[in-house]
Amino acid sequence: MIGRDPKLPPSIINLTVPLVLHVKPLLQLTRLQRLNLDNPNILEAGDLAEIAHCLTQLTHMDVGDLHVEDEAAPQVISALAALPLKKLGVLSYGPQQPGAAAGAPSPAAVGALLGQLTGLTSLTLWAGAYAWRDVAASLARLTDLQDLMLFVHDDGDDDEDGDRPRSGVIGDAADAESFVDTLAGLEKLSHLIAYDSWFGSGDAAVDLPHPIMRLQAATQLDFLEITFIGPKPGITKADFVALKNSLPGVNMGPGFAALDEGAAAKE
Repeated sequence: MIGRDPKLPPSIINLTVPLVLHVKPLLQLTRLQRLNLDNPNILEAGDLAEIAHCLTQLTHMDVGDLHVEDEAAPQVISALAALPLKKLGVLSYGPQQPGAAAGAPSPAAVGALLGQLTGLTSLTLWAGAYAWRDVAASLARLTDLQDLMLFVHDDGDDDEDGDRPRSGVIGDAADAESFVDTLAGLEKLSHLIAYDSWFGSGDAAVDLPHPIMRLQAATQLDFLEITFIGPKPGITKADFVALKNSLPGVNMGPGFAALDEGAAAKE
């Protein structure tokens, strides 16, 4: 932990910190090259900007789960873009849309800004309200991305104070399809873990292949894990068999097996 007066040698070049309470002592480590922040949530947007400005020899910064509110997203992402950031996990929440039903998600600005972090090789979106179109545009710019994890909060995981919208993905069926096509087009992406809701419900086109089936084009993957939340229209056991057969070299995670079993139970 870094407090007000930590005993840190100024010549240190590698540092892993579980908790930063005061950023000023960190800024004095001007020779620092690698910084791992296990829990950066205490940092404000301005703190990240100062880190980027002062630690000019920083070549690697591993930020853990960074909680970004919509209004701070431009400053936070801009600060991170000044660093050779390789790995990032984000919890992001946007403001409630005027007239939206209680608990309805609204797109978070961070989804449209992630494309600035072009050096990322690993990205995790833990929760938040995102627009497929925004995230797809950002991911298309992250051409070095190797690991991608896409999660959402279940209904029982909402903020206790009720002041944050539920996490989710927003758009129509065409947006979902375009998003999956973007994933398949990431040539270096080898490891994909996602909740099934990231691929859409399939409600708008139950007579057409579900957007998740477009993963058949993601032949560059080494590992695919899908966490099944609930039944999705337009998906059958035959669909999952076809998807698995189209990716013979991909290691399918246990969640994908659960999807297969759920589809089989419906038939």
